[in-house]
Amino acid sequence: TPCLPSSLRVLDLSEIDLMVFNQRFPQLTTLILTGNRFMKLPQGELFPRLQTLLIQRNALRMFNGNDLRRFKTLQYLEASNNNFVCSCEFVSFFKHDVDHFITIRDNRRYYVCDTPFTLRGDAVDSVRLSVFECYMIPAVLVLCSVIIIVLGLIVVTCYKFHIIWYLHMTKAWIQAKRKPAVSRLAEELRYDAFVSYSQHDAEWSEEI
Repeated sequence: TPCLPSSLRVLDLSEIDLMVFNQRFPQLTTLILTGNRFMKLPQGELFPRLQTLLIQRNALRMFNGNDLRRFKTLQYLEASNNNFVCSCEFVSFFKHDVDHFITIRDNRRYYVCDTPFTLRGDAVDSVRLSVFECYMIPAVLVLCSVIIIVLGLIVVTCYKFHIIWYLHMTKAWIQAKRKPAVSRLAEELRYDAFVSYSQHDAEWSEEI
């Protein structure tokens, strides 16, 4: 490419196994990079008059607003059949913001996810990512906070309303009901019932 004249307006570099392209072409309006191995868009500053970029069937992972802003005059993009990483940022940008920068001329259904594995083969436009997937760390922090608050409320409620005492009383009552009638008759009868007024009576009542 160093021998190419910088005055070119249309340049076709398709199917030549390129990974990078860093030569400046100030007059170029159409750049065709189809069927190469680009993992990201070329540097837009090198093509100040570029209007059309074709970069299908490469190894493109994603692109965003910052990438497209570097192309001062870019109007049309064709970037289907690439290995897109369907992160929350890329999916949101592609679905809601990309049209503010350029016009995608090829069919959007051929913009498909390569990773993550669960989305492989899905069209980027059809991907629906949950809030938990997009904001995992904040979501985990909120979930942990809610669990701690709930546990704290349970402890306070148990203390305030003597729930533990009621549980002890219920346990003692169940144990008393399970004693065989014959053994109860054989025991020396000292009392018919007892009254417990607080949690402090729990240990005494369980021994009976």
